[in-house]
This record gives sequence, C-alpha cells and structure tokens, in this order.
Amino acid sequence: MDLQEERCILGNQEKNSNTAPALKRLELECQKLQLILESAVIAEPPADPEKVALGASVQLRSREGAEEAFQIVGVEEADPGEGRISSASPLGRALLNRRKGEKVHFRIPAGQRELTILSVRYGSL
Repeated sequence: MDLQEERCILGNQEKNSNTAPALKRLELECQKLQLILESAVIAEPPADPEKVALGASVQLRSREGAEEAFQIVGVEEADPGEGRISSASPLGRALLNRRKGEKVHFRIPAGQRELTILSVRYGSL
C-alpha cells in the first residue's frame, strides 16, 4: 500500500481517535516528499568527464588491494549498502573534483584512510 492509499483509508476513519496520529504522520511524510520532489535537480555530467562529480561512478582500490565501487549521489539518494554514497559524506567530499590515478585521503572512526581512484565514469554502476 502506498502513502496515498493509506492516507485515503485513514481519512475515511477520521472519526476514530486512534487514526489521528497516523494520519498526521502521513501528512508530514507527504509534505516532506513533496519538498524533496520540488527541490530535485537532475545532475548533468560535468564539462570535464574525467573529474569526479555528482552522478559519477568511481572504482577505488585500498592500500591492501581491495577494490570497491561507489556512485556519488545526493544526500536523499545515498545508500552505502547499494554502493551509493552522498557527496556530503567524508569519502564523497574527498572524491569530488579528483581524477583517475589520484589518491584520496579521508577520516573514518578508526583513523585516516587512503584510496586510489581507478576509474571515473558516468551512468549507473
């Protein structure tokens, strides 16, 4: 069931005092989503496609040789488990405007981490 369907069902049960908090929660969630949609901007590839920018898919290698790939996305789209990191995250900030072959350094709770950029491309991972 989507938010709109749930909203209609709860709206029809408005006389029931137990549905008022749930209806209020749904209204707030709808308002939040509307604001996100109204402020959404489609990220265009940068003039220099060799540079990391919003929307880039980046292949990285650690000092130990482990490789990982991430796509740089906006805060609302971030899902590290799915390989999408926010441009506002420590790694995202370290990668922005960098190029293939460069090393990036950023802080993690355990200390400093260094990764090498293996590739930068635009499109999905």
